[in-house]
Amino acid sequence: MARVFVSIGAGAQQLPLIEAARRLGFSVAAIDRNPAAPGFSLSEHSFQCSIAKPATMRRMLAELKSEIHGVAARSFGPALLSSSALCRAFGVPGPGPSSVAFFKNKRRFKQTLVRAGIQCPRSFSWKSQFERNAIYEAGDLIARPAAGFGKMNVRLLRELSDKRALLDSIDDESILLEELLENGTELTVLGASHQGTYRNLLITSKVISNEPPLFAEIMHRYPALVPPFILREIEGIVQRIVTLSGLATSPLVTEFIYLRGQLYLIEASPEIGGEFLADYAFTAVTGQSYFDWLVRLLTEDRMPEIPAATHAAVIRFLLPQEGVLRSVQFPDWLARSAEFLFEKVLLSPGKQTSLQRGNLERLAAFGLSSSLDSIESLVGLANHAAEETRINYEISQP
Repeated sequence: MARVFVSIGAGAQQLPLIEAARRLGFSVAAIDRNPAAPGFSLSEHSFQCSIAKPATMRRMLAELKSEIHGVAARSFGPALLSSSALCRAFGVPGPGPSSVAFFKNKRRFKQTLVRAGIQCPRSFSWKSQFERNAIYEAGDLIARPAAGFGKMNVRLLRELSDKRALLDSIDDESILLEELLENGTELTVLGASHQGTYRNLLITSKVISNEPPLFAEIMHRYPALVPPFILREIEGIVQRIVTLSGLATSPLVTEFIYLRGQLYLIEASPEIGGEFLADYAFTAVTGQSYFDWLVRLLTEDRMPEIPAATHAAVIRFLLPQEGVLRSVQFPDWLARSAEFLFEKVLLSPGKQTSLQRGNLERLAAFGLSSSLDSIESLVGLANHAAEETRINYEISQP
């Protein structure tokens, strides 16, 4: 009987996962509602269906008369819920639907963590006048959708008038309102849980934008700018989150701020994550494919060995303006450099860009890698390449 790995989605971002499953000897069953999805051409079995319909997908997969060994989605939201439901239906390792739901609403999720003693930025409710007064008297605040993603629709509230306008227009169930933690080191953590045991895979420190688009990631660097003992502390904190959520077997991405000797949890989601960390940085740092490792995590009875880091890596992004993008041209020398990993233009020419869509409208990205002891020169090279990238923009008129 064929050993089948199920890809929830067959778009371009699923291709590394599909290719990894095939390298490891699995037949791939890909599901996507787009009949032209590129992953279908790499899959032995193709099903056209919305990935938000797990019951329909289950019936389709049952017709294969094959043994399902693993299921994965690279997306978030409905795709993760569908993936977890199919894992349960076919009895294969996965996060569990209740665990995925645990992470869905950032506001309620963080309230649970704080009650368990995990440190997060101070958050606020405004159901009473007393609570409103506390907000008015607090310092700078960040407001974002409780179920949002990608740093979209994030607002920085510095003025009293901004705070009052927010509180008068939106209920406190739909918004996560937190204190702004400034001048800390921001960290992104790729990790994974296997049968409830958590391990870090890759931890980067990052530079974020302090102008619109607010808090969009500009750069990730490995090794991270924190002491080694902090990396071990992160692993302990995330293990507690895994235990609280009941997360069984799943990738897990978390974000922290390290400030004045303290770690504050900012985000957590049981997903593969983006930022080109899985696609390029993990492979550059360890010499091994992240997606091969992930397929093994989801199909084997123990967590695969985590490869040791041997190289440094930098992922650099270019941010948008308000206007119409005409072209992005990287410097000619970039692709010829010994440190080069990749370069990608992320938006098509003619795109009208906005400063309200966070990470989703960054213009371009590139990656560099070299020896572990050369991280600072690598960062300098990345910034130099960003400065020399030519961006042609038609600026919006006021």
